[in-house]
Amino acid sequence: MLTSRPGALLWLASMVVTSIAFAAEGDEKRPVSFQYDVLAALSKHSCSSGACHGSPTGKGGFRLSLRGFDPDFDARTLIREDLGRRTTVFAPEESLLLAKPTMRLAHGGGQRLKKSDRAYLLIRDWIAQGCRPDAAGSPVCLGIEVNPPGGRLQLPSTAQKLRAMAKFSDGTARDVTDLCVFTSSDEETASVDESGTVTPKERGDATILVRYLDHIDTASFTFLRDVPDFVWTNPPEQNFIDARVFAKLKELQLPPAELCTDHEFLRRVYLDVLGVLPERKEVEAFARDTSEGKRARLIDALLERPEYAEFWALKWADLLRLKSARLGSGAAHKLHRWLVRAVRENRPYDRIARELLTASGSTLQNPPAGFYRAAADMNDCAETTAQLFLGIRIQCAKCHNHPFDRWSQDNYYGIGAFFARVGRANLPRGDETLVYSLPNGEVTQPRTGQQVQPWLPDVDPSRLAAPGEDRRELLARLLATKDNRLFAEVAANRIWGHLLGRGIVEPVDDFRPSNPPANKELLAALTDEFIRTGLNQKELIRTILKSRTYQLSSQAAELSRRDVKYFSHASSRLLSAEQLLDAISSVTGTPEAFPGLPAGTRAAQLPSPELGTHFLKIFGQPGRDTACECERGHDPKLTQALQLINGPMITAKLQDRASRLSKRLDLSADRLKAACQPPQANLALWLRADSGVLGGDGQPARSGGAAAAWRDQAGGKREAVQPDASKQPVYVAQGIGGLPALRFDGSNDLLTSDKDNLVESGKERTILVVGQASKGGHGGCVFCFRRSTAGGGTVFAVQHGVFAGTYYVYSDGINVAGNTSLPLERRNILDEPFVSAFVSRGAGQKLEVAVNGEPQPLSQSGAIGPDAGAAGFTIGSREDIPPGGQNWQGELSEILVYDRALSPEELSAAGGYLARKYALPTKYPAKPLAAGPEASALVRELVIEFYYAALSRPPSEEEVKDGLAYIGEADEPRQGLEDLCWALVNSKEFLFQH
Repeated sequence: MLTSRPGALLWLASMVVTSIAFAAEGDEKRPVSFQYDVLAALSKHSCSSGACHGSPTGKGGFRLSLRGFDPDFDARTLIREDLGRRTTVFAPEESLLLAKPTMRLAHGGGQRLKKSDRAYLLIRDWIAQGCRPDAAGSPVCLGIEVNPPGGRLQLPSTAQKLRAMAKFSDGTARDVTDLCVFTSSDEETASVDESGTVTPKERGDATILVRYLDHIDTASFTFLRDVPDFVWTNPPEQNFIDARVFAKLKELQLPPAELCTDHEFLRRVYLDVLGVLPERKEVEAFARDTSEGKRARLIDALLERPEYAEFWALKWADLLRLKSARLGSGAAHKLHRWLVRAVRENRPYDRIARELLTASGSTLQNPPAGFYRAAADMNDCAETTAQLFLGIRIQCAKCHNHPFDRWSQDNYYGIGAFFARVGRANLPRGDETLVYSLPNGEVTQPRTGQQVQPWLPDVDPSRLAAPGEDRRELLARLLATKDNRLFAEVAANRIWGHLLGRGIVEPVDDFRPSNPPANKELLAALTDEFIRTGLNQKELIRTILKSRTYQLSSQAAELSRRDVKYFSHASSRLLSAEQLLDAISSVTGTPEAFPGLPAGTRAAQLPSPELGTHFLKIFGQPGRDTACECERGHDPKLTQALQLINGPMITAKLQDRASRLSKRLDLSADRLKAACQPPQANLALWLRADSGVLGGDGQPARSGGAAAAWRDQAGGKREAVQPDASKQPVYVAQGIGGLPALRFDGSNDLLTSDKDNLVESGKERTILVVGQASKGGHGGCVFCFRRSTAGGGTVFAVQHGVFAGTYYVYSDGINVAGNTSLPLERRNILDEPFVSAFVSRGAGQKLEVAVNGEPQPLSQSGAIGPDAGAAGFTIGSREDIPPGGQNWQGELSEILVYDRALSPEELSAAGGYLARKYALPTKYPAKPLAAGPEASALVRELVIEFYYAALSRPPSEEEVKDGLAYIGEADEPRQGLEDLCWALVNSKEFLFQH
C-alpha cells in the first residue's frame, strides 16, 4: 500500500515507463491511442455492441457509444465520469474495465478478454499512461485496406489469413488486424474467425466484411472444387442473361436443370405476370401449338393483358405503404388507380419515381402526393426513399453510424435534408391532405448540432447546391435518372427477385458490402440493359421471362440440389396471399366477396389490405407499415396449414350453389334425372319456371323478358296470366339453382287465374314453394287460394312477408284468428334459396309450416277457416290489399299444390325432389346422382376439369383412375368430387410456384 505522495508518483512513473516500453516493443514506439486502440479493442470484443454496453441504455450502469462511433461521448464516460470510475491508473490491471471482461470479477457478459489478447494489453497500457484522450491534431484514420482483397481458391485449400492495414492522415499505416471485426456473407461457404482467418467449406462465393471502428473493407473469394462426374453440357443460351448465369454455373461446376415442361412454364408465367391461373382452354391451346417461339409469343400476349398492370401495381402498392388507414380511403383508392394506370401505360421507372418524389397538391386530386402522407415526416421520407430507390436500409444510421455499411449519421440526415421543406396540411374532408413546399427549413445533426446539407451517395456535393429550388426537384433530377447507376441497379434487382423468387442481391432492398450480389456480372449486364431501354420495366420483365434461366425446371440436377443462390434451377416458393386466394376462387369457381367492392373483384385488385380477409393475412399479406419487401411473408407456417386443412373457406366455396361443381353437377341432365318426379297423386297444380312460361307474344319467355302466363304442368289446362304489361314479372333463365325463375319486384307484379277452384273450401291441402326473397326486402304473399274481393274476404294465403313488424306465413284474410306467424328473426332464412311447405288438415286445424325440411315454431298459430271469395288463385299478391302492401318481392321457381295433406313420407319425397333439382341444402333426403354411363362420364370429366383448373395440366390416366376409385367409394359422387378438389388445392403442386 502506498504511504506517501512521492512514493505514489515514483510508482506511477515506473508503470508509465513499463507501459511505454511495451508499446515500443509491440506497436512501433507510439503511445496508445484512445480512439484507434482502446475504442477499437472494445468494439472488437463486442463490449460496445448493441447487445452489451453499446445499447441505448447500456448495461450495468455502464454505457458506451455503439461500436465506438462517438469518441467524445466515450471519452467522457471512461475518462471524465466521476461516479462509477472504471479505470485505476495506479493499478491498471485492477481496473473494472479489465477485471470484469477477464472474469476476475463477476461479469454479466461473460469472458470477453484474455490477458494475452492484444486488446487487453492496449487497454492496460492506456490506463497506465494516465487514461489520456488523443491529443488535438493527432493523425486521423482515413480507411483500411484488406489483403488479399479476394480471389479464387481451389478446394481443398488451406485457410486464408487476412491482414488489415489502417491508413492515417500523416501518411503512416498500421496493422490493425487484431482490432478488426470479421464477418462472412455466407457461413455455409466460408467462415472467418476473430483473427481474420478464412476457412472455406463449400464451393461458391463469400465476401468477408472487415470493420475497424467505422471503417470497412471487404475481401471477396470464389471457392472452386473439381466435382467428380461433372460434365458441362453447353445448354443453349436465349440471351445475355443465360450467358452470365451459365458462366457462373460452369465455373462452380453446378449443372443447370433441364427446361421446364410447357405446362410448368404456362402456370409459372401466368402467376408471375398476371397473378392468376390459366383457364383450361388456354392450357389446351398452348399444348396444341407445336410451332417454334410459342413461349415468346405467350409472354408478349400476357404483358398486354389488364391483369398484368393490376398485379404489378400490387407490388408498388406494398412498397408505397398504400392503405386506407394511412392515406385515407379516397386517397388510397385514387393512388391505387394511378399505379395501375402507370403500369398499364408502361411509364419509365424514373418517371414514376419523379412523379412520386416531386408530388404536391391534394392527395385526392394528385394521387402521387399520397407518398408524403404515407411518409409522414422527414425521417420517414429519408428511410423510405433510401430503401425503395437506393436499396439502402439506412435506418440504423439515424442514431449512429451504420454498423454493417458505409453510411454515417451525416449521410442519414443528408438524405433527410431533401425533405425538410415538405409541408402537409389536413383538409376538411378528413381523408384529404395538402402537400406543399415550404420556403425554408434545415436539418440539424443531433450529435454534432451542425446543419446538414443534402447528400446522395456517389454524387459530387457541388451538384447538390441549388438555392431557391425545391429540394425535391433536385433530388429527383439526381436520383431518379438512368445516369444514377445504383438507382437502376436496385430496380433491376427487385424485378429479377419478383420473377426468380430471389434477388441477385438478396434481400432485394439491402445493398451493402457485406451482402454482395451472387453474380456481379449478371447484375451489371441486367442493369446495362435496363438503362439501355430507358428504364423500361416491361421490356426488362420481357427479357427475363424469355431467358432460358427463367424457364429452367424446379427439379435441380443432382449436383446442384444444394444451390439456392446461383439460379441453376427455378425456385419453389409458396404462392403469395393474393395469388393463393384468387387461385382457390378460380379452381372452385366461387369468387371471393369483398365488402364494398364489385362482385368478381380479385384479391390482387384490392387497393388496401383493410379490404381483405383473415385468410390473406394468414398467408402473408403485408400490413403495409414499412417500405421493406421483408414485410410480406413467404415462409410456410403451421397456421396456414391449419387454415387450408380445417378452415371453412374451401368447403364453403365448393358447396356454394354458384361453384364450378354446382354448375356442372347440379345443372346436368343427371341431376334432373336423379330428381325424378314429385308424388303425382292428387297433384292439383304444378307450376315450373323451367317449363310453361310464356311471354306477351304467346311464345316461350326469353331471359330478361316479361312473363305473361305460367301454365300448369300437372296435366290440367290451368294457367295464371297477366295481360297488363306493367304488372308482369320478369323471366330469368338462370335463377335459383341455376334454373329459370320468375322475378317479382314487390310492387304490383302478379299472375292470376279466375278458373275453377283448386281445392274444395275448407278441405285438406299441401303447398310447396321454391323461392328466394330479395335481400333485405319485405317478402310478401306467394300464393293465394281463391281470388279475394275488393271488400275483403276469407282466403287461404301462403305468405313469407313482414307486415307491421310481424313475419306472417299464412293468413285467411279478414279472419284474425286465422293469421299464423313466425319469430321475426327467422326472416333471414329467406335471403337464400328455400323450399317452404305448408300442410293444412282442414278448417279449424293448426297449420304446419316447414322451411328447408325443418318444422318452424309458429308464434301465432291460429286455426284456418273456410275459403271464401271468387274462383281461381293468385301468384305474387293478395288482390284485396293495395299494391305494394303484401306483394311478393323476390324469385319463384316452382309451386306444387296438392288437394290433400301429404304424409310425412310423401312430403319428404316432394321436398327431396325440389332439393335435388335446385341444389338446395335441406333436411329432406336428396337422392344421390343416378348411377349409369351418363353419371360416370360426367364424374370423369369433372375429375379432369379440376386437374386443369388447379394444376394447369391434364391428369394422367393413373390419376384419373385413382380419382374415380375414390369417388366411387364415397356416399355420393358430389362428396367424392368435393374431396378430390380439396385434396388438389392442398397439394404442394398447387400451393407452390415451381
